[in-house]
Amino acid sequence: MTHDDVVLVGVDGSAASLHALDWAAAEARTHGWALKLVCSYALPAFTAASLDGGYAALDDTAIQAGAKAVLSEAQARAQGLGVSSTASVVTGDAAAVLVEMSRSARMAVVGTRGRGGFADRLLGTVSSALPAHSYCPTVVVPARPDGADPGSPCRSSRCAASSSGSTARRRPTSPCGTRSARRRRGAPS
Repeated sequence: MTHDDVVLVGVDGSAASLHALDWAAAEARTHGWALKLVCSYALPAFTAASLDGGYAALDDTAIQAGAKAVLSEAQARAQGLGVSSTASVVTGDAAAVLVEMSRSARMAVVGTRGRGGFADRLLGTVSSALPAHSYCPTVVVPARPDGADPGSPCRSSRCAASSSGSTARRRPTSPCGTRSARRRRGAPS
């Protein structure tokens, strides 16, 4: 299995996904890699069938336009951070799409929405499924604290990282807490 020198980043336009994008851009810049930005959407199941038992035609133009707008903003942000990127809109379950695309990535990065207290301990569907099933090392970046400067780098020591399950696919990574990440955050090595 070959890996492209890219960091796969799932973006949905949320503050959490943009924070993960910032983290991924810093990591990509450290290694000289590019970003592969992905915005995925699933069509609601109830819209696929009509009342008469046949199939209803679904125009997902508006959904696709929204996903393209999210990716356009993410690409502009990556460019502003000095990292090259490609972007893809993919129809399908976000977790499944990212797991499949992780086959050719050096690393996958997603955000999670921290809500504080007990809810902060819970991960969303994508941020739980991707580390468990990805084919490359995966980093889940926690939400940026309220009031934090959106342009500031990730300073969290709470990033979660996983390596893929197969020893053939296992590669070390440098998530928050390792030497290169601490150096980037200004902490001692």
